[in-house]
Amino acid sequence: ILNVTNIDPDKISIIPHFIKPHQSTDNVEQLDRFVFIGRIAEEKQINHILYAYHNFLKYGFTTKLSIYGRDEFGQQQKVEQLIEELELQDNVEINEFTNNPLLEFQKSKASLLTSSFEGFGLSVMESINVGCPVISYDVRYGPSEIIDHGKNGYLVEQDNISELTKYMKLIIEQPLQNVHTKPELTFESAKQNYKQLFDSIEYSY
Repeated sequence: ILNVTNIDPDKISIIPHFIKPHQSTDNVEQLDRFVFIGRIAEEKQINHILYAYHNFLKYGFTTKLSIYGRDEFGQQQKVEQLIEELELQDNVEINEFTNNPLLEFQKSKASLLTSSFEGFGLSVMESINVGCPVISYDVRYGPSEIIDHGKNGYLVEQDNISELTKYMKLIIEQPLQNVHTKPELTFESAKQNYKQLFDSIEYSY
């Protein structure tokens, strides 16, 4: 907005997206796996996940990788071909789109995001909201606003596959404890932000 208008920056205020708390299910089976949930599309760069995961396994880990999503423009076939080339057939499973992503996140050690670009990243919020940390490329515009590096996940330099491997290794060796949504992204914070906005413009509600 600032780039294309002459609006005073002091007149612009940003209210972050928010998420309501989710009551985790205590009897969910915990799996030794990473998970990706999203479109199987070129911009998601799932090949980066596979290359990093291939390197991760060289350290002797047995953690699996599960991919959930709908195919777009034949990308799933390319993903499957790369799985075969890297000989990961016994370690990686591809599943159809899930209607219950929160459950799949809750089962997992961490979720992964290697997109070349993102919107706000609802899947990142959902993952953290059920206690599943996120390892994500630090791309514009959402991950850095949602992930508190070292507390509820890790931000990785964009397209840095070796660094992605490093944090996959770290999160298995030293699991993050008490993974929570950042306070400013909670429903209660959003209500307060909107109240302050309406009060500032003297809106009657």
